[in-house]
Amino acid sequence: MYPGVAFFPIANAALSVILTSGTLAPMGLFCSELGTSFPITIELNHFVTHEQVFVSAVTSSGGVDLTLTYQRVQQRNVMDAIGAALLAIAQVTPGGLLCFFPSYGVMNHFCRHFAETGVMDKLRACKPAFFTEEQRRGGAASFAASLGAYKAAISAGRGGAFLGVCRGKLSEGLDFADDMARTVVVIGIPYPAVQDPRVATKRQYNDQQCAQARLCAQQQQQTQQPQLSSSPSPPTSQQQQLLQQQQQTQQQLSSSPASQQPHEPQQQRTISDGSTWYTLQGLRAVNQAVGRIIRHRGDYGAVVLLDARYARPSTVAQLSRWLRGFLHVDVGITEPASRLARFFANAAVKFPPPQAQPVVPAQELSPVAALLNKHGKL
Repeated sequence: MYPGVAFFPIANAALSVILTSGTLAPMGLFCSELGTSFPITIELNHFVTHEQVFVSAVTSSGGVDLTLTYQRVQQRNVMDAIGAALLAIAQVTPGGLLCFFPSYGVMNHFCRHFAETGVMDKLRACKPAFFTEEQRRGGAASFAASLGAYKAAISAGRGGAFLGVCRGKLSEGLDFADDMARTVVVIGIPYPAVQDPRVATKRQYNDQQCAQARLCAQQQQQTQQPQLSSSPSPPTSQQQQLLQQQQQTQQQLSSSPASQQPHEPQQQRTISDGSTWYTLQGLRAVNQAVGRIIRHRGDYGAVVLLDARYARPSTVAQLSRWLRGFLHVDVGITEPASRLARFFANAAVKFPPPQAQPVVPAQELSPVAALLNKHGKL
């Protein structure tokens, strides 16, 4: 419920803590969940230029509004519009294309619809190496085999596409440099499953913590103000319950080993309520998924966000800073697809693929350098 409990030993034992990652955004949620104030926060722009990154938020396709809420995402006309947009993007994307859905259920529903309407055949025609991420236990070997076949097809010059889900194996921790992923498509916003007991419990926990924080702030404000009467109103039963919960939480934290170590006084913790936490979890998953492209300074690629909600300022503000700097909002798919084709044509000329490094004879290398050379790191 509260990751800060695990972070306390690190924060209290170290003189300085430096956290670096390209996917810490949204920063407010990150600090809130760790329960630690970070006096210095830096969110930098990407090192690449507009000639290397194409980012589009598409709000409609074929005249159909792409506000992909839970109620609309599986409507037939919406799925037809998404299929047309995905096909237009695939036709102008060289190399590999990664497409992320909000969940396995939504992805499977789209795939069945694409198969029924012929969109799947058209996608396979322009991306012959076509794979989907499967949801099943013990599927690591199957996923590794599919991923290997996908990368082998791209290396051989065949087009490829891999469909997966945000928070899945495909979206986190894998390197898709150069032609392995020239375009990343995100369909919808991957909010956590609202019916999941863990999600419901976490939202309830954050709401309780926020209520406790508000009550403490009110009491502190009352003590700082002159008393207007000699008999202040007693707290309600709900307020008493919140105070007891807060005291129990403080006792648990004070009894932990981390609390026995000296540390600097910290600022009061800022807590996100359950709804805010839920919303930002979806956008954090998006930031993670789109990080599959631009893996080195000479790389280039595109991000296409298929949902009208990505045009909202409140949503844009929670995307990674480097992504916001390149974002362009488009109505319809025809114009951005044409612009995307020109982008790839220009980028292929200005940023040719890296040349293979010559292999240095092993006898001329030190033991460490020889090991790096063996694994292609030198």
